[in-house]
Amino acid sequence: MQIRFVLIAEGGAEGELVPHLRRLCVAAGADEAIGTFPDLGLLATPPGNAVEDKLNAIVALDPDVDLIFVHRDSDARDATPVRTDVLGALDNIGRRDRGVAVVPVQEFEAWLLADPQAIRDVVGNRTSRVAPKGSSTTSPNNCE
Repeated sequence: MQIRFVLIAEGGAEGELVPHLRRLCVAAGADEAIGTFPDLGLLATPPGNAVEDKLNAIVALDPDVDLIFVHRDSDARDATPVRTDVLGALDNIGRRDRGVAVVPVQEFEAWLLADPQAIRDVVGNRTSRVAPKGSSTTSPNNCE
């Protein structure tokens, strides 16, 4: 099964999440995942900054999209208020069953800690085998 998804966010840097979301979709059972991070500001009539405005623009562009990932920073330790807002916006447009709230807490870069290869990719050293300081082992899963 092929999954087509769209990622919307507050800014432009979050587009780097598309490959990670693609891998997560495949890990969750999709045979293939195709994701986009459209620049809604390029539309003839750009949507407002509200999540619901952006969701309406996405649905107008691609009413048959399988999943819509909505990235919003919580800027706090509790993601509940932001997640509630995102899910409410998805409810309002009738797409809660196709929407996923992506709400990192405190620091956007925290996702890197879960994926050593992603750290290597971000720093531009994909083949590093350097172990963390204080470690005597060298493996692809340990890096600085």
